[in-house]
Amino acid sequence: MSAVLLRPCLRSGMSGHAHPRGHPERTRRRRATGRTAARNKVNETMTIQSNLTLRQLRAFVLTYQQRNLTHAAEAMHVTQPAMSALIRQLEDSLNVKLFERTPRFLRPTRAADEAFARVEEILARANALEVDMHDRGRDVERCLAFSASASISASLIPHVLRRFRERFPDVRVVMHDAGDFTVIQRVLSEDVEFSIGFYEQEPDHVARTTLASDFFYVVCPLDSRLAARGEVAWRHLVGEPIINLTKGSVQARINEIFSAAGTPYRPVLETTLVTTALALAQHGFGSVVLPGFLIYGNPAAAGLSVKRLHEPEVGVGLMVHCRQGHMLSDIATKFLDMAREQLGCLRAEFAT
Repeated sequence: MSAVLLRPCLRSGMSGHAHPRGHPERTRRRRATGRTAARNKVNETMTIQSNLTLRQLRAFVLTYQQRNLTHAAEAMHVTQPAMSALIRQLEDSLNVKLFERTPRFLRPTRAADEAFARVEEILARANALEVDMHDRGRDVERCLAFSASASISASLIPHVLRRFRERFPDVRVVMHDAGDFTVIQRVLSEDVEFSIGFYEQEPDHVARTTLASDFFYVVCPLDSRLAARGEVAWRHLVGEPIINLTKGSVQARINEIFSAAGTPYRPVLETTLVTTALALAQHGFGSVVLPGFLIYGNPAAAGLSVKRLHEPEVGVGLMVHCRQGHMLSDIATKFLDMAREQLGCLRAEFAT
């Protein structure tokens, strides 16, 4: 009868009168002791792992193969005392004896026999990792991956790429041209190392630097009233047929300038691409307001009058974006240095 009554008490966890006093406390102490032992084992394992070095493992392999500490030290290009210290440190870390000393040679213990193949595998993987990372580093240096706004890709970039290819013919170039926001998205996704464009409100985790600074110009047909002026101020654009870009940081900046001057205007046409806007200007549909970067060396601007805008003279920057904390590769730095030089050359040619 009493046994039957005790079972529900055991299953339900109730103490009842049948449990001896203090039994739950002993259970808690046993569990706590078990948890402490488990933590100690984990900590001991972590300590062993942190004390092991590849240098110790290489010393072990050579000593195991040579069966002689002096010969192993010579093979590793260290002194015999240094080799002995490495083996002793490894034995201390593993808490086992690896070699028995005899008058003529070292005899590996059973623990050493068991460890040898595993240590060789560890060293092989470490060597493979080192080779792979070195190859990856060389691949990065052999590849230039960047993105640029479509307008810059059609004006500045071809001139820079021609010089770059002449100097670095073995470097593979991967270029993506798109809108301002899209080129920065490629930076964030690590498809490219950097981007070039006018996007000034970059998202988080993106750093920017100024590649070059310039001013705004108006590009107009040769027979237009603007072309006949000696100097053109922003106010002179009011009432003139202006071809707008439908989106992008450049057009947003132009709209801000007109708004701040209190001289609103209505575009006669709107287009997405700078090349299209310039083609429309060549056919007499109107004038286009652009930064100098997009005009210098741009074949689409040939046969058009270009006037720098005054009152006010508004500066604009060409930006390089990359991930925050990222250090540009040597080949990327060389490319951007070429871009700065090329901009200076194109600006000088334009001025003459």
